[in-house]
Amino acid sequence: RWARRQRPVRPVARLKRGRMAPKRLFSWLRKRNEDDDGVFGPDDCPDGFTARQLFGQGTSYTYDDVILHPGPIDFGAHEVSLETEVAKGIKLRTPLVSSPMDTVTEANMAIAMAEVGGLGFVHYNLSVDEQVSFVRAVKNHPVGSATDVNVVDASATFSILAASGRSYAVVTDDGRLGGRYLGVAHASDGKQLSASAKLVDHLAKVSAKKSRDDAHAAIKADEKLEAVPIVSDDGNLLGAETREYLLLRETLPDAGAPSVDAGGRLLCGAAVGTREGDKDRIKALVAAGVDVVILDSSQGDSTFQKSMVLHIRASHPNVKVIGGNIVTRRQAYHLTHIDDGKGGTVSVDGLRVGMGSGSICTTQ
Repeated sequence: RWARRQRPVRPVARLKRGRMAPKRLFSWLRKRNEDDDGVFGPDDCPDGFTARQLFGQGTSYTYDDVILHPGPIDFGAHEVSLETEVAKGIKLRTPLVSSPMDTVTEANMAIAMAEVGGLGFVHYNLSVDEQVSFVRAVKNHPVGSATDVNVVDASATFSILAASGRSYAVVTDDGRLGGRYLGVAHASDGKQLSASAKLVDHLAKVSAKKSRDDAHAAIKADEKLEAVPIVSDDGNLLGAETREYLLLRETLPDAGAPSVDAGGRLLCGAAVGTREGDKDRIKALVAAGVDVVILDSSQGDSTFQKSMVLHIRASHPNVKVIGGNIVTRRQAYHLTHIDDGKGGTVSVDGLRVGMGSGSICTTQ
């Protein structure tokens, strides 16, 4: 009746004999409606508050204080895409990255993140050579192959293999992925040998493969094989397909498309500082194939970070750089409008946002 007469809406003020009596229930909603056509409709009774209204009242809220109201759905779940850019030109299917902390991201974590469509940033709390070796291991890792490969050097013995609890060991000259491949040793072959016998002297007859698919097929064809190495054209160990990883993968859901570069190699990020010596670190990381570097600082809006951005832009123009940390619009503006000294400005390719309490300090 109210709508037909196009009269001001009168809300329920109280209960009368078990039913709601119309009074002035929606009058305040009509006042909030900026496009009042005099007819009551869905737009005349909005639920909740807009973000501007909610956060413009001078009151602070926590996550538990706020909920997002559901709206009408006109799409299927299969149409939802979470793809986003972590930096200009670098898209991630899964918008998650792992932190460049020494307790979080080294080669295996960076590989695992890229395998599921995310990205890992290798920390820099280690020597340049060690960080470069991690980045190189990620970039050379065959997509879809095992990450936890048991690699030992030429001096390893069967006692070391037994202590590892693994059924195999891949032997390289330096005990690392990327080292010169020497062979595969099986723990079962050492049962009749001394514990001090060297693995390199009792290698199994396993043919190395050039791709993950070939290694996968080899394990499927021979039930006695525990691991099939994947090597480069120059004989260096890139990874391995292992029976234990193969069985594990069959129990897991499909990981989806990995994060890869234009050449099909896994994406890898790395953290660097803003000191003068970090310029050599960046040069070495670029040579190893790093895709994006993050300037790791608790306060990104500094002359040191701006100088490093200018250096990277001039010396390594193809490498993406993420600045930070920041929490204000002014900080963001400063890192996206850096004076290049030639009358123009340069910008970072991404921003790392967040300050606060950590395990060892509180940044304010």
